[in-house]
Amino acid sequence: MRVDPREPRLTAAIATVVATTPTSATLALTAVSGADEYAWLPAVLPPGLLRPGTNVLAVEMHQNGTTSSDLSFDLELLATLRPSSPIALVPANATWRYLDTGVNPGTTWRLPSFNDAAWRSGPGRFGFGGDGETTRLSRTNASGGTNLTFLFRHAFYLPNPAAVPSLTARLTRDDGAALYLNGWELLRDNLPDGPLGVSTLATAAIG
Repeated sequence: MRVDPREPRLTAAIATVVATTPTSATLALTAVSGADEYAWLPAVLPPGLLRPGTNVLAVEMHQNGTTSSDLSFDLELLATLRPSSPIALVPANATWRYLDTGVNPGTTWRLPSFNDAAWRSGPGRFGFGGDGETTRLSRTNASGGTNLTFLFRHAFYLPNPAAVPSLTARLTRDDGAALYLNGWELLRDNLPDGPLGVSTLATAAIG
C-alpha cells in the first residue's frame, strides 16, 4: 500500500479502511458456497482519495489454482453527494478495460497515468465458466498456460470531490480480489499478505 507521510489524516483514514476490511484469514475460517460468487462484498473507501477530474479504479482478480473452472467479477462505486443524494459513480455492469492475456504489466497499471489503450474493453459481469458473465475472459493464454490473474481498470470523471462525503465500493469476486483507487490499495479479499503478482493464488476457492 502506498502511504504518504505528508498526509497524516488521509493515512489514518486508509488504515481504518484496511483494518475493518475482511481479510484472507477471515474467509479461510468460513465455509463458502456457490451463492458467494454473486454476493456483493462492500468496502467503505476514504473520499479524500478522490481528485478533481479523472479518477481510476483498478482491480485484480486471482484464481485459487490452475484447475479452477470459473471466474467472475463486477463492481459498483456508490457516493453520497452534499446534500444527501446517492449516485453511482461507477454503476454495476459498467464497461471496463481488462487484461486477460497472462502478461505481467508490473505494478504501474494500478496508477491513473497508466496507458491502457491496448487493453480490451467490455461490460460487466466478467468471467468464464457459466457464472452469468456478459464479457467472457480467456482462461488460457497464447502459450497454452492457465491465466491465474485478471486485471481491470475503469476511469470516471468527478469535477468536485469535496461534494462527496462518503464513498462505498461493492464487488462480486471469484476467487480473490484487490481494489485500488488512484493507485492506493483499499481492499484485499481472499488474498495473502505481501506483494501481489500474476502468479499469486487466492487463499480459498469461492463456489
